[in-house]
Amino acid sequence: MSVEAYVFNRLAQCMVESGLLGIVLFEGAQIQYCNAGMPRMLGYPGRDDVCLLDAPRFFAGSSATFVEGGGEAREILTASGLARGQLEEIVLRSLEGEQVFCRFLWDVIPMPEGQGRELTLCLFQDRTELYALADESQKIMIDLEEAKMAQEDQSQTLAELLVQIEQAEKATLEKEKMSGILELAAAMAHEISQPLQAAMNDLNYLIEDKEPVGDDFEALQAVYEGVQEIGAIVDRIRHITTYEAVDYDANIRMVNLSRKASGGDPPESGS
Repeated sequence: MSVEAYVFNRLAQCMVESGLLGIVLFEGAQIQYCNAGMPRMLGYPGRDDVCLLDAPRFFAGSSATFVEGGGEAREILTASGLARGQLEEIVLRSLEGEQVFCRFLWDVIPMPEGQGRELTLCLFQDRTELYALADESQKIMIDLEEAKMAQEDQSQTLAELLVQIEQAEKATLEKEKMSGILELAAAMAHEISQPLQAAMNDLNYLIEDKEPVGDDFEALQAVYEGVQEIGAIVDRIRHITTYEAVDYDANIRMVNLSRKASGGDPPESGS
């Protein structure tokens, strides 16, 4: 035996004996041979159980590809549009009725004259696990995509929450600042109003004691009006509820007492 023939025979023996391929030989409609891989693939107890099937029963209900084309394996395959010698993807049915996804190839083996009819060789490669892995991979990809979308939603929600927290902190600081300004304004108004009222009373007494003519009277009148303006400012300070800040210079901002943010006119100063 040549080296080439020996290697070919060993490869053929490995293929026949391994479970990687399912091999079935039909003579007409009857199964004449199957290897050990075929019953394992279809869930039958042994080879003899597979060999009890004829071609119509072997292919019946196996796949939408197969149609009734006669009783013999070759006729069924030809009528089903499966090209001889060409790889196809088909679905078989196991003994339990489960789908078995296979890569399939068939051919005709002519026999020498006087040694029987030609044989139909069918080869099946089980790809069920590969299909299951593909389905599982697709599910994983979908889960990853959903997780990514959920993470993006969470990130957006977190960003919105951080903005709300920042706004709340600013509002709290502004409230604390307002509270401090109001307390300071009340204290200032209280401290200024008493000496201011005494000054206004003294000026009022001096004005009433003077003749309403001459430079002294006009000077007293001007001072009295100025003190009244100060009193009006103190009243504005006393009645601040909110405030509006304006730029005094590049480094200083001050409360605008002439236009309170709370709106409305300040009350009249007492005399």
